[in-house]
Amino acid sequence: MGEAGTTVAERSTATSSEQRPASAQHATGDGSAEPRTDEAPEASEAPSAAELHSGHRLGKRYRLEECITRLDGFSSWRAMDEKLRRAVGIHVLPAGHERAPAVLAAARSTALLGDLRFVQVLDAVEENDLVHVIQEWLPDAVPLSTVLHTGPLDAHEAYALVSQVSSA
Repeated sequence: MGEAGTTVAERSTATSSEQRPASAQHATGDGSAEPRTDEAPEASEAPSAAELHSGHRLGKRYRLEECITRLDGFSSWRAMDEKLRRAVGIHVLPAGHERAPAVLAAARSTALLGDLRFVQVLDAVEENDLVHVIQEWLPDAVPLSTVLHTGPLDAHEAYALVSQVSSA
């Protein structure tokens, strides 16, 4: 917890096999579970955002591991950057979506920010009819919308939050 009681997420790029969710396993014929291999199934054509699944690779580098959100063609994933061996967050939407150009532009602008108080955007790509935005993975982070929906902040918390955002 920060001074003002707002949540501060610790940045971590280390992952281990112990941190893999149950979704990183699959059932065998006898009902037991075994870990998935690191190899994604080969696909003859690129899947749509709605067809993405755990184990799929984006950009020959990012392996999708756990779907966090799926809504209206948009999905958010916890993924593994296999080149740097660290967890990342990936937001995916169809390149033809009405918001795709704005998402790409905003992500590319945000990537220029170097302040540690913001989640770092690592890449923003349009590839195979999909737009994907890769960001650092902060498992303990709480979205601002969640903080604001929990009810009014006391004066000190509100001041601290606005002060941090304006300073950044």
